[in-house]
Amino acid sequence: MKVIETKALTKIYQGKENVPALVDVNLNVERGEWIAIFGLSGSGKTSLMNILGLLDRPTSGKYLLNGQDTSVLSARKLAHERGRCIGFVFQGFNLLSKETALRNVSLPMIYAGVERGRAEERALKALGRVGIANRADHLPSELSGGQQQRVAIARALINNPVMLLADEPTSGLDSVSKAAVLDVFEELRNKNPKVTIVVVTHDDETAARAERKVEFRYGRIVSEGADDLTGSGPAGVVWSKPTDLKDKATQPTSSDPAGVVWGVSTNQ
Repeated sequence: MKVIETKALTKIYQGKENVPALVDVNLNVERGEWIAIFGLSGSGKTSLMNILGLLDRPTSGKYLLNGQDTSVLSARKLAHERGRCIGFVFQGFNLLSKETALRNVSLPMIYAGVERGRAEERALKALGRVGIANRADHLPSELSGGQQQRVAIARALINNPVMLLADEPTSGLDSVSKAAVLDVFEELRNKNPKVTIVVVTHDDETAARAERKVEFRYGRIVSEGADDLTGSGPAGVVWSKPTDLKDKATQPTSSDPAGVVWGVSTNQ
């Protein structure tokens, strides 16, 4: 079953000049896949992550999450689906500095109305899944960067999401901590094959650990792990040569959205 399906997904930031962040993106991700959305700054990967995480809407095209067309959902329904289906892992951990690891993981459930004892029981199990249950009573300041990221992953898993969406999860970590965090993703995938993992990264080593690497340039998919960047790719993706994309930066074609200036968006 497809957890993610995008059809001609386009995102244009409007201002004095219309700047495209995503252009006709067609992407399919099956349940249980571990993929890396890879690209340099300005490639469109962050704009895609915001749409996949139901934090933003596309300008045009469709995004189906678990088979449901998200374009027809109200803001309230989007928030509900975001909390139910998606677990977020943030680049900066986003842990509460004055709360223990156990409390950081259990709070989302407590706020959702789960009894505190039950929430903490589930939180301890989630910490165990990422190998850090023995640090449950430690504050973030008492944990290494890699350990803090493990807590963040446990928090993301607490409501058994359909998809784990990680934004630069290894950024700023030393090589040992980076490897440990990637090991956690691999262990999660092996133990729970139904969880889909989407990692957004600019790091080659992080992307290489994923099952599939989807590379973005100029708002388009240019590769899904193949050496040849031309022709028809998997899942209906049509690849274009990077040189062709650069040509579009100064020479929009008649098929491009009206008024679009092809360049790198500063909003990404």
